[in-house]
Amino acid sequence: MERNAGSWWKWLLGLIVGLLVIMVVIAFVQARAKGSERGVRISEEDKQKYIQVCILLEKAVQEHTSVLEEFKKKYGLSENMAELADSVYREKHPEVVKAWEEIQEEWNAKEQEIYRKVGLTGEEFLRIASALTDPANADIQKEIEQAISQAKGE
Repeated sequence: MERNAGSWWKWLLGLIVGLLVIMVVIAFVQARAKGSERGVRISEEDKQKYIQVCILLEKAVQEHTSVLEEFKKKYGLSENMAELADSVYREKHPEVVKAWEEIQEEWNAKEQEIYRKVGLTGEEFLRIASALTDPANADIQKEIEQAISQAKGE
């Protein structure tokens, strides 16, 4: 069943949100393993940087969607690009694999550029995300959600 562009976008956004949740969980576990203090409030500066990164990442995802659509169209890939997980397909189509790896490298570079532009590292972003799970930061979490929603025009 073919998905329309809207559902593809929702699928991709869901995937990215899912990955971010996994990254937050990993950061949370790592922070616990290091014995970090719970109950530490997120600073205003960290909150603002976190909001900026989230907004910029969302815009980057929107832009990246068209890159993915063009890639799928150019190489005749299925909507979910399952071919890229097929070792036989990968062996027969190294040019597709190379193009896919370049797209992934471009995304990683774009993500790192966003962190650099805002003045955070990926690890700091995850630290803040992990701290947002602390009940001491529940109000800040709501403020961040509202700021991101406002930026999206919701």
